[in-house]
Amino acid sequence: MHDKTAGAPADPEAEFLLSACFCPACADAYRQAGADPEELRAAVCAALDRALGWGGAAASRAPADAGVSMPSWAADVLLRVRADVAGRTARRAIAAVRAAAPGKQVLVHAHPDPRATGSNPGHGPSVLLGAGGADGIVLSCSDPAAAGKLVARTAAAAPPGARIAASLQAVSGLGGRPDTLGEQAEAVRAAGATELRLYHAGLASAADLAAIGSLLG
Repeated sequence: MHDKTAGAPADPEAEFLLSACFCPACADAYRQAGADPEELRAAVCAALDRALGWGGAAASRAPADAGVSMPSWAADVLLRVRADVAGRTARRAIAAVRAAAPGKQVLVHAHPDPRATGSNPGHGPSVLLGAGGADGIVLSCSDPAAAGKLVARTAAAAPPGARIAASLQAVSGLGGRPDTLGEQAEAVRAAGATELRLYHAGLASAADLAAIGSLLG
């Protein structure tokens, strides 16, 4: 699910809370997990007020690096329900794709941290790539400094035979480093990537395309 929390003025924990849903279906899921939805909602709002300074004078006096403080029971319920909903959603989508295109392998753009939000939502690799799951995962490796750890974390949790595609940012205009694509490719391959993807030729300049050509050559 492509939520819209990415880019909010918050740390990753606050972004995770900003993605929490309290629609009737999710409220029912929280009840089934043993939590009162309104009490959980209040805990999320209070934590975000403190973290983002939305709570008036009391919040504005909080240290800038105070971070997010959630009761452990609330954090546990949010993560368990989110993981369950995300897993069921992914399996239904994957099943629909396989029914429409028998024999085709299915890869999913995702992040190995179940708390991750944004256009590459978090799924535990052992679940996403397990029974009824995808054949592989596509990882956004736009940050060369973090790419190796991202791939290694995924490879450690993925079942044998899973495809792990590292998507490298190959467009300088989008913050990529085309001049170091070779080094980036070696790093993610050593970390466990089984294939590479380059994002993406349709937006690449002539210089970017030359760098891509050098990697492919």
